[in-house]
Amino acid sequence: MDAIHINDIAIDPTIDASILTASRQVSVANNYSPDGQQYDKFVVGAAIFRYNTGKPRLLLLKRGDNEAYFPGVFEIPGGKVDFEDASIRHAAVREAWEETGLVVTAFRAELKPMLYSTEKVGKNGEVVLKRAIQLNYVVSESGSEEVVVSEGEHSENVWAAEEDLRQLRITDEMREVVREEYSRVGVL
Repeated sequence: MDAIHINDIAIDPTIDASILTASRQVSVANNYSPDGQQYDKFVVGAAIFRYNTGKPRLLLLKRGDNEAYFPGVFEIPGGKVDFEDASIRHAAVREAWEETGLVVTAFRAELKPMLYSTEKVGKNGEVVLKRAIQLNYVVSESGSEEVVVSEGEHSENVWAAEEDLRQLRITDEMREVVREEYSRVGVL
């Protein structure tokens, strides 16, 4: 990933570049959940397609069975925007690289954000609710690398055609994002 200059990665003109190039701090400060609260967690997702089989196939990663949230569930590559990330674009490129070993070359489309909450029990037995927003983008990648799944976080990967989705364990929120991705693919 070091060979790529993040700011040189193309952004399709249909994408609101002001969001993609904003810092985490600016994005979190300007985004509120439907109940009027600021999001506790800011996440990005990178929908990666390959077309070498005649049908578009989307890369999905299976979360490890020991993950605290959504163990054994398939998802698109992505993750938390870190304080060290210079921008949302940087976070998406970094997460795709860390989770798959693939190099993002362009941002092709912006998808509907995914809103979700997680709960855990705190030290004193209180329930801690965290609100999250996941910004999702269809991205291009160089296509020359094999997927290298990050150890521990994910256990496997699959290049799924649309009809394969029925057999995969996916959250309802991710399924909605994936459906939108497939509907957009024909346009891209």
